[in-house]
Amino acid sequence: MFKKKLLKIIVEKLEKLPRIYKQFIMIILDVTILSFSLFVAFLLKLGDKGFHVVLNKINDSLIILILIPLISIPLFIKFGLYRSVLRYIGYRVILTCFQATTISTAMFGFLFFLFRDQDTSRLIIIIFWFIANTLIISSRFLFKYLLYSIKFKGLESKNILIYGSGNAAFLMSDIIVKDRNYNLIGFVGSDNERGNIINSLPVHSSSKLDKLIYKFNIDIILICISDIDFKNQNFIYNEISNFPVEVKIVPDLSRFIKDNISIDNFNSLSVTDVMGRKHVNPIEGLFEKNIKNKNILITGAGGSIGSELSKQVLSFKPNKLILLDHSEYALYKINQDLKQFENIISISLSSVTSFDSLNRVVKESNIDTIYHAAAYKHVPIVEINPLEGLYNNIFGAYNVAKVSFLNNVSNVIFISTDKAVVPKSIMGLSKRFSEIILQSFQRDVEKNKKNTCYTIVRFGNVINSAGSVVPLFEKQIKSFGPVTVTHPEVTRYFMSIKEAVELVIQAGAMGSKKGDVFILDMGEPVKILDIAKKMIHLNGYKVKDSENPKGDILIKFTGMRKGEKLHEDLFDTNNIVQSEHPRILKLNNNHDVLFKLIDLEKFIKFLENKYILGDSETMIEELRKYIN
Repeated sequence: MFKKKLLKIIVEKLEKLPRIYKQFIMIILDVTILSFSLFVAFLLKLGDKGFHVVLNKINDSLIILILIPLISIPLFIKFGLYRSVLRYIGYRVILTCFQATTISTAMFGFLFFLFRDQDTSRLIIIIFWFIANTLIISSRFLFKYLLYSIKFKGLESKNILIYGSGNAAFLMSDIIVKDRNYNLIGFVGSDNERGNIINSLPVHSSSKLDKLIYKFNIDIILICISDIDFKNQNFIYNEISNFPVEVKIVPDLSRFIKDNISIDNFNSLSVTDVMGRKHVNPIEGLFEKNIKNKNILITGAGGSIGSELSKQVLSFKPNKLILLDHSEYALYKINQDLKQFENIISISLSSVTSFDSLNRVVKESNIDTIYHAAAYKHVPIVEINPLEGLYNNIFGAYNVAKVSFLNNVSNVIFISTDKAVVPKSIMGLSKRFSEIILQSFQRDVEKNKKNTCYTIVRFGNVINSAGSVVPLFEKQIKSFGPVTVTHPEVTRYFMSIKEAVELVIQAGAMGSKKGDVFILDMGEPVKILDIAKKMIHLNGYKVKDSENPKGDILIKFTGMRKGEKLHEDLFDTNNIVQSEHPRILKLNNNHDVLFKLIDLEKFIKFLENKYILGDSETMIEELRKYIN
């Protein structure tokens, strides 16, 4: 299957080449054929004398090898062999090739006898003519076959199994059999349905799915089941993801038939689907509480979380939305994505490390709610750039907290991470201290007659976010590997970006002015190795390892990087309670370290001085004194 897909890529590349390049390739091929034909002619005639004799004869008549293309190629051009469009080539080309090859051979034969050795047989010319004529004609049709035949052993046409055996599957099969790009093999149903016939094709048992895939060389499994419950859906998705086939999901069939959508437009089964997290409906009112008719600021708006936050916030009708990011390109991209909302959107090219700039944005826009998503979060990169990682994350959080405090911002929602729990990495350390900063400001809110509610939301990795393993694996798989995994046992918590942001917004609405730390229920941790295997399979490839040395893509273990944990934690205490949302937990009394604001300011000044001196070691040492 891998070789077939590789060949398809090569063929597609050839097909897209400019015509002059294709003509040049054909000329090179013809020159090779002519030289090869002469060699074989000598070999067939003098085969009993061995290869050394053949080589000596050719060396003695080296000028002949030069004369062959000099005579033949101009004649081929004259006869129009390189003017033909390969996709429309017909049997008339046989006559044209025959004529061109015969005339060129006759001219070559004349010169051959001028330069030949006395003992060289005339039969060599006849053999040469026959071989060259056969190969030159065949090469034209072979090119057409490779480049333009839809039926080339399934190179273009793909073998499909429909997973399902109901009315939807029947309707789907009617559409597939009319599409010459696909070859429908049959259906997959329960053991009881085995042997049934749908649209003249058999229903196979789902328990034999693995044998079906290999027996019929299946390229695509099309899931076509109406009214499937979540439990069965999850079971099917996980079952299929273990096989090296592309999996697509049929959407609403009525819409499909109405819009006449191609199979290529169906969504492919993703690693998100395989992980099997059931969507939980949001609690009424939580989404709107901090958003509707309010002025919203999102820091890091161009990032993975920030951009999804921007999109979801807009759906709840804010009065104004300010998108802040230090990356010009990231701002441009998110602004383009949200072009239809330009009447309420403003963009701010700024960094959260600039207090004056941040303060000006908050004051001028009269901000009600801040979602602080700006941070350096890639663990290995922060490890080798500790100064910038600490400065951006800690000073950014401090500035957001202070600006909100001074301007009486109603709600500040800080997006934290599981890496803040018993932090091993510098990134985790910076995030945990940032949590302490916000909680310290929260303690002084009532004393200073402020209204700001600081809320912290922790969660693990989100699928397809910038810097996560999923986009990396996708890129590596497209390049045919290897897929790199740090350790065979490493695990991580995962959820989709969409779900993470939905829960962040709802958790932020549950803040109680106590510096609450909310923890998103990430489900069970997932082995990174399992994700890699499933992604390879979902792309239609086999894992190459000691058990399957003939597989397609190798998984390479690179070793744990500095700052990384084998397993992450979402909390380091049992002192947690369930919130009003089933997917959101709350940490009770998580105020192990708090600063008075005056002391916090002094400590921040101390860190700033160490940053200016480039002394990251002292910064890290001092920060760890306040963190368990």
